[in-house]
Amino acid sequence: MRTRREKRIEVGRKGMKAQSAIDYLISYGSALIIIAAAIYIIASSGVLTPYLSGSTCTPSPGYICNAYAINATGVMNVKLAQVTGVTLKINGAACSTTPNTTNASLPEYGNVHIKNYSSDSSAYPGNYLANPMVLASDSSNSIYVYCYGSGGIDKSKSGNIFNGYLFINYTVEGLHTNNYAKIVQVTTKYS
Repeated sequence: MRTRREKRIEVGRKGMKAQSAIDYLISYGSALIIIAAAIYIIASSGVLTPYLSGSTCTPSPGYICNAYAINATGVMNVKLAQVTGVTLKINGAACSTTPNTTNASLPEYGNVHIKNYSSDSSAYPGNYLANPMVLASDSSNSIYVYCYGSGGIDKSKSGNIFNGYLFINYTVEGLHTNNYAKIVQVTTKYS
């Protein structure tokens, strides 16, 4: 039979083992929580967002993207040139994250009929395009419009990826028929 002293020593050893196990769990548990928090912060900052394709502006035939950007408030700016051989009068512009499902020359969201400033002033920052813009062949000009997605103006944090399309409503000099065209696809980061 064991003595009282032997029993106390055995209980003390078991207590030390339990204390050791608790210390081990707290140490490694704390380290895992700190690592998980660091990974969450890095992932939510957008640093790990894959952006392999680079910033691109793909114009339709006859058009050239000289410069392009979108800011965090959803304003798209495209410096556009055209080499169609005719002078265009741009009556309206629109930007959407998706082309129309039934007519790819029209946007799905926002200024869906590519109306001019007086018909849809909310689609344009300030009073941009309050008057039609003349774009001669072999010349360029900047177009500013709000970009729309399914939830309204497509605003985002600086550094996030934007992918969308610029559409115009135009007439050819000497003709009075309105034409609609999706003229560029833009992939870039919000600035």
